[in-house]
Amino acid sequence: DDGLSMDSLDDSLPEEDLLSLDDDDDNLDALLNQLDTNEMPDETSDAEQGDEITGQFDLAQMFIDMDDKDTAHGILDEIMQKGNEEQQQKAQTMMNSI
Repeated sequence: DDGLSMDSLDDSLPEEDLLSLDDDDDNLDALLNQLDTNEMPDETSDAEQGDEITGQFDLAQMFIDMDDKDTAHGILDEIMQKGNEEQQQKAQTMMNSI
């Protein structure tokens, strides 16, 4: 026995930290439930969305370079649905080129 128990850890933390830990557990549980049901997390920042779209553009270009136009078109369609106006224009331009 290492002498540590959950009770001794609980006793050593201030109450507000314990409440914060409970909130973290709730958030983790919610995220795990979303993953179990194949849902995406609700909170996606603009930066994360932009990074995702940038990656999709790169992926679409890779498929265009491999002459897999159908897959590239599908990725660009997704950008058209999720992207902002500038990203949609870029996706449309890429679609017109294939």
